[in-house]
Formats: sequence, structure tokens, C-alpha cells
Amino acid sequence: MSLANPTPSETAPAPTTPKASKTQGKSAKGIALAPIQQRYNKIQVIDELASQTGLHRNHVDAVLDELGVLIHRHITPGAVGEFLLSGLVKITTSSRPAQEAYVGKSTFTGKTTVFPGKPASTAVKIKPLKGIKDMAQ
Repeated sequence: MSLANPTPSETAPAPTTPKASKTQGKSAKGIALAPIQQRYNKIQVIDELASQTGLHRNHVDAVLDELGVLIHRHITPGAVGEFLLSGLVKITTSSRPAQEAYVGKSTFTGKTTVFPGKPASTAVKIKPLKGIKDMAQ
């Protein structure tokens, strides 16, 4: 077999990976999966991911920890303020300005009251994307 110019008969077709099914209950490998009846804790999630991917559980744990660090670096003050896990979730931050104290009427007593102000804050919003929405259908 010549490496310089292989003939079409010498080249093997590229291996194809099965695509994820649009139906509920299928894995990326096309294997039917049973719905999980109880919520997993962190160790159970790591064990499940390790068994499904063939990776060692220490590697899966390290990947999940690094994902948390990566999200933190995206949403920390002074950063971009947005993290996207394609097809699954979008995490955004929005800064809320400080509110000054104001005088208003109490709905319980009808008397005027000074309502305390609130400091500026940053709200974190997590939005499900199409992949998560399709999984829930």
C-alpha cells in the first residue's frame, strides 16, 4: 500500500459515530436508557459518568471540578458575565444598582414609614437551552 497516493480501494471508509436520537431515553451511543427515579448525589453522578464514558472516576471528578472553575472565571466580577454550555444551559449575570432608602406608606398601618435601601448586587440567571428543553418533553 502506497502512503503517497492511496487508491480508492486502499482507503477505508471513515468510521461513523451514531448520532443522538431525538427520542427520549436514548444515549449518545443509541442505547436505550431507563429513567432515573431518584436524584443522584455528587458521587453517584461521578460514578455514572465514569462507567458510561470509560474514564476513571478521578478523571471525571477533575473534569467536573475544572468545569466549576471555568464557570467561576466567566461570571466573576470584571469577566464576560456569561457562560454557555452548548445546547444545555446558559449562565448569565446582571448587575442590579443600589436602591436608596425611601419614605412610603405602610400597607398594614397606613402610616408613613422609611423603608431601608438595598446595596448593589449581582444576579445570576441560569437558562435552559433547547437540549435540556427537549430532554424534558
